[in-house]
Amino acid sequence: MAIRTGTAALALGMLALAGCNQADKGPKTMEEAKQEAAELERPEPGQYTQSMKVTKF
Repeated sequence: MAIRTGTAALALGMLALAGCNQADKGPKTMEEAKQEAAELERPEPGQYTQSMKVTKF
C-alpha cells in the first residue's frame, strides 16, 4: 500500500510540474491530461526507498 501511495504522490507531483510555464495556453482538457499521464515513465516496484530522520525532539 505504501508503494502505491508513494507512486501516486510522485505521479501527481510530476503532473503538477508538467503544467509549469503553460499558463498562457489555458487549462488542459481531461483527454490531454490522460494522454500526458500515459506518456509518463512509471517507476518500477522496489526502485525507491523512503526514510525519515528525527533531528529534534
